[in-house]
Amino acid sequence: MSTATGANGRFSAHEKLMWDMERDSFMNPNAASLMLLDGTVDIDQLRERLAYTVTQTPRLAHRVVDSVNPAEPPCWMPDAGFDLDRHFRVQRVPSPGGEPELFAMATRLAREPLDRAHPLWRFVVIEGLASGNSAVWMIVHHVIGDGHGQVRMAAGFTDLTADAKPPKPVDLQAFITDAVRAAGPVPADIDLRAQAQFAGKVATSYADTARRVLGELALWPADPQRARDKINSFHAFAETAVNGLRSTSSDDAAPGAPLWKMRSADRHLEHVTVPFDRFKAGAKAMGASINDAYMAAMVHAAVTYHQDRNTGLVSLTGSFVLSTRKRGDRTANAFTPVPVRFDAQPLALAERLTNVAAATAAARDAAAETGGVSALSGLANMIPTAAATRFARSHAASIDFATSNVPGWAGVELFITGARLAHTVVQGPVAGTPVNATAISGGNTFDVGLYIDPAAITEPGAFADLVQDALTDVCSHAG
Repeated sequence: MSTATGANGRFSAHEKLMWDMERDSFMNPNAASLMLLDGTVDIDQLRERLAYTVTQTPRLAHRVVDSVNPAEPPCWMPDAGFDLDRHFRVQRVPSPGGEPELFAMATRLAREPLDRAHPLWRFVVIEGLASGNSAVWMIVHHVIGDGHGQVRMAAGFTDLTADAKPPKPVDLQAFITDAVRAAGPVPADIDLRAQAQFAGKVATSYADTARRVLGELALWPADPQRARDKINSFHAFAETAVNGLRSTSSDDAAPGAPLWKMRSADRHLEHVTVPFDRFKAGAKAMGASINDAYMAAMVHAAVTYHQDRNTGLVSLTGSFVLSTRKRGDRTANAFTPVPVRFDAQPLALAERLTNVAAATAAARDAAAETGGVSALSGLANMIPTAAATRFARSHAASIDFATSNVPGWAGVELFITGARLAHTVVQGPVAGTPVNATAISGGNTFDVGLYIDPAAITEPGAFADLVQDALTDVCSHAG
């Protein structure tokens, strides 16, 4: 590894897996955010703020350099051809400019692939809304940072008051030139010395497991059946490891949501919201955390959706994101998804919350001990991407809903070039699930973006109404 590579860093095993999985549209790991404003955006000022943000978050000016060796993770290098206009544009929402048109536009934007030859992010200012307000749509590739990192990044283009003075203009071109000069040449991973260094690093990192895997790979060209057998063995091992994290409190005779078995790469965006202070107080009055109340609301909505359609449920499998970030940790991605099985019998919300809290606590403890699903990333990177994708798809097929709760800026109003940020609607990673629900708290709102697969949940609006009802029910318990 060259000095320049070391300075700019290589992907972690988890980031490399996300990078490879993205080639499958079902397993796209990226999330986007639609920021709804009370007011309009000053385009020129926002462009200057983004230039400033790039200087404060240098990864936004880096491109990914793939290694010639497929087992060596990619590295980051400054993009000598960086052009802010490639990442920033203004668009008008189709007429009549209401919420349906805006959300459909956000869904289309999320389907546009990011250019892998340049930094992996995009900002779009959306005008032409019937309300007269503006919206800002943003996507940042997951390998740049998780939800925590993106919230930190927002500090560069948001203010605490409507009349805050913008930062001094920056010389972005000079910043890029200096970064390219400091990084030096792109690392050469193709010479024999680099290959030997790689082999030594793998042996150190993965010890006996790596040696066995690399030795195994050498036998595959001469014995295709052996390759198929080993891939199947990995799939079985990984499935067993993931299943070990799940709750087994319910009957496994007919798990999952029977109405949500169909899957596609299509998405439909819905948004529900409640006052944050009421939701927090209601959860506390019910003896629960915000996360548990949020998860219980999702389970309750899924169960009610099926009951309303005369379809019985035995259990549901959801997932939540467990942060592995320690205090002061600046790691780009520090999280692991945790699957958990829930009983799906008819219950009042308060009773369901008790059951959900117990199940998530058990799953959280197990993930903390084993490393969770992300602990499989290193092993998954040692086998062909197609085999790893096969496992990921199989695992996603067993998940009925995925959730994430991003700590935002509760109690603090934010402004973008003077316009108040009223709501943030997150479009969570597709990841092959019927719905990805991502909550974020800002100001006094608890916003949940429901990114729904309409092939699975064929009445997305009705499901969103049920989630809204469950969240409102929690709020009703506030004193």
